[in-house]
Amino acid sequence: MTWMLNLSTRAKLFLGFGLMIVFLGIVIATAYWGITAIENSQKNLFEKDFTIVNELLELRADLNRQRTQILEMTLTSDKGAQRALEQDLRSRAKEIDQSLQALVELGRNDPRYSARLEELKSTLAAYRQERQAQISLIYEGKTDQARQLGLGVQEERFEKIRAITLELSNAAKERAKAAVTDAGERAHASLRIFGGVGVVALIMGLVLAVTLSRAIDNPLKQISDIAGR
Repeated sequence: MTWMLNLSTRAKLFLGFGLMIVFLGIVIATAYWGITAIENSQKNLFEKDFTIVNELLELRADLNRQRTQILEMTLTSDKGAQRALEQDLRSRAKEIDQSLQALVELGRNDPRYSARLEELKSTLAAYRQERQAQISLIYEGKTDQARQLGLGVQEERFEKIRAITLELSNAAKERAKAAVTDAGERAHASLRIFGGVGVVALIMGLVLAVTLSRAIDNPLKQISDIAGR
């Protein structure tokens, strides 16, 4: 510590306050890193994973509703009711397309997710094409043929669409769960680091204060003694 004693009073003060500022900066940087990491995790959780789950739930609900509407069309001979059902069916098809577009944007950076979504879209396109043939048969009064057309391959397509949406929804839920766990671990890690750095800074501050006090006080006592003599 001799080198510190040989410093001027100004240099000693600058050194002391400089070290305190460095420790304060470390504490602030640690807190900022932890808060930013948690904020990004929560943002991704709410803006992506939860949105994906919600969109897929709405998509499945619309598909189930459309399937029911086709069945209702085969059970009624009222042309007005059939056209009203078809109109609602087409309206829900637009909502599904909007949901699919939103899902594409949300999973753009995930190759596996995008591949499964493309498979869903192609299956849905084939399903809709066959469904249009069903509607034509219904208007021709061939309701039995329309119902038969809704079975077999069409049934398999519907189940495939349902399975893919369920798979993607479960994957998003798992990501959300992992994000929540990761956010908790980051919070605990940040608290540990923040507490550790804070304790070290406090100890170093006390040591520095005592050292500077002696480094400045001793020369002043010597000068005072000399002046007294």
